[in-house]
Amino acid sequence: MSDLFNQNKTKYVIDTSAFIDLKRMYPQDIFQSLWMKFQESLEENVIISHIEVHNELQTKDDELARWLKPMKKYFLEDGMLEESKLITTIGIKYENFINKPKKFYADPWIIAQAKFKNLTIITQESKRDDRERIPKIAKEMFNIECLSLFELMRVERWVF
Repeated sequence: MSDLFNQNKTKYVIDTSAFIDLKRMYPQDIFQSLWMKFQESLEENVIISHIEVHNELQTKDDELARWLKPMKKYFLEDGMLEESKLITTIGIKYENFINKPKKFYADPWIIAQAKFKNLTIITQESKRDDRERIPKIAKEMFNIECLSLFELMRVERWVF
């Protein structure tokens, strides 16, 4: 396992959708302290992510991609063999979730990383709809909790 992952400290794995909504709903020039808190949480390994999330986000040349580029080391790729086996298991029940026609597709890797590292997933995907998305599959298959950005802020008692 990566030296960055700290079983006693790491609590969350963050999905692409959460980073995108962080940029969209909380612009960095206005919510500077929130962005500093996220950076601190990454640096302290309270929040980690998967290398596939980094790859997805680097497909655009925008403020978010530039902000994340030097933080690539917080996007882990250890455990890929074990994670890929788990993703195969997910694909048996949710084939459409696994087989997306995208160059980079982080969603199944996020679930696998959360499962193997016993983490809560931070995602902006809806828990309320019945589509094959991270919250539904994570909960149904592995009883993994998912939080939105706002729920994360509440749980962690981040006040700005």
